[in-house]
Amino acid sequence: MTRKPDSSPVSLSVGSAFISLAVAFPVVLTAVTAIRGHPGFSQVFRHTNLGRLLSNTFAIAIASTTLAVLVGLAQAWVTERTDIPFRTAWRILFVAPVAIPLFVSSYAVSNLGSAFRNQWGGVAVVSLAYAPISYLLTSAALKGCNMDSEFSARSLGASPFRLFMRVVLPQLWPAILGGALIIFLDSMVEFDAFVALPVQTFSTDIYAQYQASFSASGAAQLSLVTTLVCVGTLVGELALRRNREYVPSSVGAACPPARYRTGNFKPLAIAGCLVIAFGGVATPIGLLLSWFHNSSSFSSSLVGLGSRDLWPSTVTSATLGVCAATLTVIISAPIAYGASICRGKLPILFERTVFLSFALPDLVAAISLSSFAGHHLRSLYESFPLLVVAYAILYTPLAVVALRVTLSQIDPGAINSARTLGSGQLNTFLRVRLPVARNGILAAWVLVLVFSIGDLSTTQVMLPPGSTTLATQFWANSSTVAFAVAAPYALVMVAIASIAAILISWNYARARST
Repeated sequence: MTRKPDSSPVSLSVGSAFISLAVAFPVVLTAVTAIRGHPGFSQVFRHTNLGRLLSNTFAIAIASTTLAVLVGLAQAWVTERTDIPFRTAWRILFVAPVAIPLFVSSYAVSNLGSAFRNQWGGVAVVSLAYAPISYLLTSAALKGCNMDSEFSARSLGASPFRLFMRVVLPQLWPAILGGALIIFLDSMVEFDAFVALPVQTFSTDIYAQYQASFSASGAAQLSLVTTLVCVGTLVGELALRRNREYVPSSVGAACPPARYRTGNFKPLAIAGCLVIAFGGVATPIGLLLSWFHNSSSFSSSLVGLGSRDLWPSTVTSATLGVCAATLTVIISAPIAYGASICRGKLPILFERTVFLSFALPDLVAAISLSSFAGHHLRSLYESFPLLVVAYAILYTPLAVVALRVTLSQIDPGAINSARTLGSGQLNTFLRVRLPVARNGILAAWVLVLVFSIGDLSTTQVMLPPGSTTLATQFWANSSTVAFAVAAPYALVMVAIASIAAILISWNYARARST
């Protein structure tokens, strides 16, 4: 195996340092706010049962992460390596849940009955909503797997199970661990998933503290605990990943992957896919459709009233999502590139730093950025560019993981050959690494797009006055029980995610035919 270079180019290090500091800036602002509010620090914690809140939060985060990772791995394997029919349809259904706002899924699970109005209901909402992250990352990794090694193992008589454990799984570990890290950290600060469920977590208490007193310092002080949890998690994940680092020794074969026959298990596999699709897509969409059916006799006029804002909200959401996704992929590329090609502490430090954006609840991060802009960047205060930057800061870890998964699978021999022929760092990246990493780039772009479109907390705080998005309009109408008006906004978000999923499916199919 070819080792990574010992150090990164100076320009790459400088760019990565600037980006990582910019992404971690809300955490710095929050820490400063917490320190300034120190006199009330002990009082905040005296009225908060931190032990119970943290235990609830950890239990939900661990259970949700485990379930989401297993579901995503199974979905990726079924769609990419088996002969299950309708693979394109399954890919669409497996990605669609990321565009369904978590507060919609929360309402849907709550309506299933009292048996789901507890922590397990919260686990169901979070795991089904975040399973697409694991699915997209693992699918991108499967597309880049070394087929030569698999064919060699099969020719030597390796069973499918042994081949998966010894050859395929080591290549998937960066995607699995990266997805697990993102899901766990996001679950720790999740709020929207519990708006309709009587579940107390650390994040819901932070929101309650802020709504009760409108004290930014109080929320910031409580958020320091989630920051410490985030740092500890990053250190633990780094240790796991070092022990399971994989570097390809030869390029993957440019041929279709081996597809395993499901045989008698095909009905069971289809049934499992249907159950997951029902929980992640059919249940919340069914709730939205029922709002039409069960609404008052004025539902037609309400829908007509809401439709006047539907198109402007759609344009605003789509524009913000596309801009945020593009900016996030661009600023994530240097971080992911440095982590994939370089050894040493600096690339690791830069990569770990960007994950601090998941250390804060969205509300706290948005308040910090908005307050800073109001005091020091008046021209950007309550503007669309600042909101796009906020989205990019919030979702950079998603893009970094997706890009690093595919960049780290590139054959070192091809890189050495390009450099032997006189190709520089930039030219090698553009002509060798970038084409191979297109699955990861598209997965990153789609993830940021759909999460930005479905974002509520950040958008409510930073959206310019007089503007609306699909998420804010849905929330405004559903919170006033105008469900017939709220439903179209959520359905449009699902439609946008479906289009993005079709794009991914087309790209994945094209990647194996070229």
